[in-house]
Amino acid sequence: MKQIFFILILIVSNLSFGQNRSFPAYQVDSVWSVDSLTKEDKLYFVYDVSWSYITEDVDTAMYYANMLIDSAEFYELDQYRAYGHSSRAECFIMYANYKRAIEEYQKAEGLYEKMGDESGVGATLMNMGLAYFHLDEHQTARKFIEESLYYDKKLNDTIGMVHTMINLAVSYKRSKEYAKALEYLERSLELLEGKEKDNIGLLAVIQGTKGNIYLSKEEYDRAYEPMRIAHDISEKQGFKDDLIVNKSNLSIYYEQKGNLDKALEYAKDSYDIAVTTKSVHGVESSAKQLSSVHEKIGNGKEALKYYKVHVKYRDSIKNDENIEEMTRMDVKLDYEIKAAKDSVRVQKEKEVLAAEKQWAERLNYAFFGGGALAIIFTIFLYSRYRIIGRQKRVIEEQKKAVERQRDIANEKQKEAEEQHRLVDEKNKEIIDSIQYARRLQSAILPSVVDQVKSLFADAFVYYAPKDIVAGDFYWCEKVDNVHYIAAADCTGHGVPGAMVSVMCSSALTKALIEDGIKEPGKILDRVRQLIMERFEKSGESVNDGMDISLAAIHYSSSDKNSKPEKIEWSGANNPLWIFRDHRWKVEENEERIRSEELENNRQLIQLKPDKQPVGKSFHAKPFTTMIMEVHEGDKLYLFSDGYIDQFGGKTTDQRLKGGKKLKTKGFKSLLNSIQDKSLEDQGKTLEHNFIDWKGSLEQVDDVCVIGIQL
Repeated sequence: MKQIFFILILIVSNLSFGQNRSFPAYQVDSVWSVDSLTKEDKLYFVYDVSWSYITEDVDTAMYYANMLIDSAEFYELDQYRAYGHSSRAECFIMYANYKRAIEEYQKAEGLYEKMGDESGVGATLMNMGLAYFHLDEHQTARKFIEESLYYDKKLNDTIGMVHTMINLAVSYKRSKEYAKALEYLERSLELLEGKEKDNIGLLAVIQGTKGNIYLSKEEYDRAYEPMRIAHDISEKQGFKDDLIVNKSNLSIYYEQKGNLDKALEYAKDSYDIAVTTKSVHGVESSAKQLSSVHEKIGNGKEALKYYKVHVKYRDSIKNDENIEEMTRMDVKLDYEIKAAKDSVRVQKEKEVLAAEKQWAERLNYAFFGGGALAIIFTIFLYSRYRIIGRQKRVIEEQKKAVERQRDIANEKQKEAEEQHRLVDEKNKEIIDSIQYARRLQSAILPSVVDQVKSLFADAFVYYAPKDIVAGDFYWCEKVDNVHYIAAADCTGHGVPGAMVSVMCSSALTKALIEDGIKEPGKILDRVRQLIMERFEKSGESVNDGMDISLAAIHYSSSDKNSKPEKIEWSGANNPLWIFRDHRWKVEENEERIRSEELENNRQLIQLKPDKQPVGKSFHAKPFTTMIMEVHEGDKLYLFSDGYIDQFGGKTTDQRLKGGKKLKTKGFKSLLNSIQDKSLEDQGKTLEHNFIDWKGSLEQVDDVCVIGIQL
């Protein structure tokens, strides 16, 4: 029974047990009128139809899942109510609305427990675990998956154990415990031995997961064979959700091997299938891969196009609760409209049958009462009466229809004009609100003239939001003879990013001023704690946070013109670059400090950050504080990734083709070329170069670059 309602929802691959069938609406509707079928047969047919559409047309699948629940409640059949809630949960999974999916699974689990269906309970626990997995609540996810394994063993369900072990493998793969993940995959293959033919989809998932693990380990030669097996099975069996991932993985493989034509072919196929099946995560990941391949080929315009799609869907997944609610309401509305139409159609059929029955009775009376001649005469008169009456009704209906259409058209025009007016008003209100939010954010950000330059005699800040308000921000404070400066990049941009940036800026100030924490690494630890406490109060799972480069520069005294002695620095995904005279050497560290010799007796020192955000993280660890001596003339640069990721080109022709990213190498070369300029002129040069590089192309992200000369 586990196979009936279980979909394996993996980061690596999706396994669906629904068949790729299409049921015409009349075929589904007509099942209710088949007397030879029991009510259980009819409900199971609707369940089968809902399941078959989940990967083909999720809106239709949701419609039939709702129909199944309503009908099962009417007949008081808990088993099919549970099936309906399971189907509806899988629809919410396809919408990437995992919280709603968990609610539906909980309803299904309660019904299975009530019926004593341990197989149903085990499968539902598994699916709840996978939903929590998508929400990055991994401890909760593993708890549910392991509970499911208990039921599999209790029921001696070999295939159920295979499902469970595959998902445990994916969980360990996500935490980069590759040896443990591969161990579970080997155990699942041993359990599946001799049963591969009847469980070909499971075999595809195991091989696809194994290939993806080797891909993550950059062992490309070992990754190819299992990925190829998974792809061929999925393509032959028509597992479209699997194909999205398998084709994208093969694209990555060919990209790494330098076969860009093959990489582009598989990436495009993956994207097309994701769009067709309305897979939100599929579109997001395949668009990112398409952008990467186009960029390597040199198709800048196409690379930018698909990168925009990736960013749009990435932000949608993180900020989509309102969109998901609208989708749910649309599906519900479609169901209600169709149900109403069905009700009208059934009523009309009843009226037609009643009229035909009444006419048959009249014929019988005429036959027995007046003989054959009377019957013929009556039929003739009735036929003429019906024809004339029908013609008259048609003419009247046509006249009324024309009048109705005219009234409707006039009403629609009035509604459209009113809607246009309301939209204009709302747009103005929204723009005014955002402009006010910009003024609030500007009030919170330190003034370049008043604060930044009061702490640093020679400095610049180039700050360019993508929208009216931004997720990037800069921050500075002074405590005794230590000057603090930071460039930060919060999750998202626009209004959501600005809200997070205000909270993060306040948390930095609280950690330093109120809590008295001086060391940069410990400041970031405290800020992470404050952010998570603030989000946890809402009861929602929020993964927002920030990347940051935070420096604390120690001077010999609190006087502005005193000499710098050392720098303490900590970073979350964002580095610190120091351009220094060739005379001053620095001891390199392979993991965190790298020195690069440049022309004109100059060197670039790069301090590498901790690879984790300031926020919720699966493997959070304390932030590292690095200490380094500094010298007069050192130039420090702190920045977000907006400048580096901008698409553009040096020529108009390059920009017309979509351009390419500036990347770290280009940004490094640009900074090196302006080292002989003053910091103020450097800031102006960076601004002019960014505008020229971008041209008429859309700005991809917020930009923040800080330069300081000691």
